[in-house]
Amino acid sequence: MMKQLLYEPMQKIDHVLFVDDDEITNYLNVRLVQKLKIANEIKVATNGLEALDLIKRNRKEGENCPNLIFLDLNMPLMDGFQFLETFSQLEDCIITPRIVVVTTSTNNKDLDRLQHYSFISGYINKPMTTEKLQRVLDEVYSDK
Repeated sequence: MMKQLLYEPMQKIDHVLFVDDDEITNYLNVRLVQKLKIANEIKVATNGLEALDLIKRNRKEGENCPNLIFLDLNMPLMDGFQFLETFSQLEDCIITPRIVVVTTSTNNKDLDRLQHYSFISGYINKPMTTEKLQRVLDEVYSDK
């Protein structure tokens, strides 16, 4: 039986984007968010380049950037750090997405590098669970 989230937004998160090259991880994360009914729209990109293309394409079509991005660090073509660097230079998002890093990396160098990006809202060690998602949503959407 799945635990119910304590986090209950005034309204659902409009648009969530998962950026991870692992299909099984994406499937499980999307299912978790769907079961908890915390997002209106969920999209998936398998690397940073695909995620940036999706964001740019949304903007051309008059849609907004995702409200919440779950980002893996280790991916082909464009990894999470390359995505963060390029994303930090985008100027066409009306809203600034909250980015949560979801990774298996426990490398202190990786964690130190993340400190350079002020728009990182949280960090989850894989696998994502209801409890971990609850914690990060509490941190990201708290009124502190």
